[in-house]
Amino acid sequence: MKGFHKAMALGLAVILVGGLSSCKSAPASADAELIDDIDEITEDIIYEWDDLPDMDLLEMVTEPFELPDIEEPIELEAEFSDDEFENKTVKWLAHFDPWSRSVITGEQCSEETMGAELFDEIYGGEIQWYSATWDSRFSDLEAYILGGEGIDLFTGIRGTPKCVLDRTVQSYDRYVDWDDPLWSSVKDLNDPFAIDGKHYLINCQEKIDSAVFYNMDIIRENGLDDPWELYKSGRWTMGKFMEMMEEYADGRDGRYGLGSYFNSSAQTRLYLSGGVSPVSMRNGRLVNNIDTPAFEQAMDYQFELYRLGLVLDDNMPLGHNRTADNNILKNGEVLFYVADTDFPSSDPTIDLESLGIAPMPRDEQADRYYHPMDVYGYYLCQGAENPMGAIKLTECVIASRNDETIQAQIRDFYKTEYNYPDELFERIYEIRRLARENPSFDILPGLPDDIAFILDNLIYKQIDKDNWTAARESVSGTLDMLIGEANFRLDAVSGQFDNTYNTQSDQGWRDDLWIS
Repeated sequence: MKGFHKAMALGLAVILVGGLSSCKSAPASADAELIDDIDEITEDIIYEWDDLPDMDLLEMVTEPFELPDIEEPIELEAEFSDDEFENKTVKWLAHFDPWSRSVITGEQCSEETMGAELFDEIYGGEIQWYSATWDSRFSDLEAYILGGEGIDLFTGIRGTPKCVLDRTVQSYDRYVDWDDPLWSSVKDLNDPFAIDGKHYLINCQEKIDSAVFYNMDIIRENGLDDPWELYKSGRWTMGKFMEMMEEYADGRDGRYGLGSYFNSSAQTRLYLSGGVSPVSMRNGRLVNNIDTPAFEQAMDYQFELYRLGLVLDDNMPLGHNRTADNNILKNGEVLFYVADTDFPSSDPTIDLESLGIAPMPRDEQADRYYHPMDVYGYYLCQGAENPMGAIKLTECVIASRNDETIQAQIRDFYKTEYNYPDELFERIYEIRRLARENPSFDILPGLPDDIAFILDNLIYKQIDKDNWTAARESVSGTLDMLIGEANFRLDAVSGQFDNTYNTQSDQGWRDDLWIS
């Protein structure tokens, strides 16, 4: 990628001199220092996630995870004129704006906000948000494409492989160099979703899909083992998880083992601990896994949780108030609560001193310790007006994810704004490491509507059949047929639509490639 190292060096220099405005309490600047070797600069400022301590469960007992110290920033200088581009605006369409410092709950500091400011500092770039609703986002994208609006980036949440099948997004491979240190650092996050060797989903960072939260006071009061200590000693398993819930609930009114932001489907994230999702992507095609022994075992576990009455089903719609969720954890209505790791910052009333967090438990019968990892990223849209600007923006997000000084600023922000203790960071980073090491993806929400509808009723709704076998057999034949149709369409996309991309120039491809 021509000139990227130079631009990245200057961009990080600008940021590190004074700290980004989106993060409070950023470190002060150090004296300027001119370095001529740009490759050497890049090696210093971009590190691989694998550089984090590589610990197995037993090693963690004697060698706990240590947060890197916040280092003094270094001022760098470099030229990047050959990497400038004329169009400075990236058009972003989604139901939310992750680039703004004010996102629902107030001022934020994340890889997205830092990446947006990096994009501004290096290129003078700006992001224009095209607002959509959750329900209208796909149809809005289609309307903008047909109208020639030139939307550049679209949210990658719940879009794989639906957007590829709808032909509303394009492969971005022509704009990136996968041998570049920056892109190679996230290649393993993107390869699982490639279709016919082409990448569509731009995965810039790993996100923890789910973790187990608990009230440490409740754990102590009931004489239960601390799940985090169980994890460190290698004893945090699905069997232990159920045993603790049974002991806690034990037929007592108003006591349950498990609650979740996903309500009646609280336990469904547990099936990913077996490393198998109901439908996965393999070599760019959809694969039906509901008949596999590993998935059947996971679903039998789910049915058992319901049979024992351990799951709190409050019959509230998805996305209800998280303060209420915190209250059921605080008052002991549930022993465990499953949510993503943004949960503590989404409710400022949470007592972080008593809040425990652990990974999802390990499936004893699985071949390794799988952990749910979210599919999160962006898409380069069909008919994008500024594809190069969109790619540069995503590069800034990857750089923010990789640079330790920026990560230290993000941690400093959470310590200041939400009073995050070091131990909470220690656990979140360890869970992230575990998820990165053996990820278990769930692409169900991004599947074609007809397939997603069947699986949603089969897995995400409250179970109303006697056993998993009966539930599976009721939809197995239909699911096989629909997956076959989807794979036929994927063949058409990869073999017909995208090959045309490679014959076009960067300037002329937009007008010729829309296939209705």
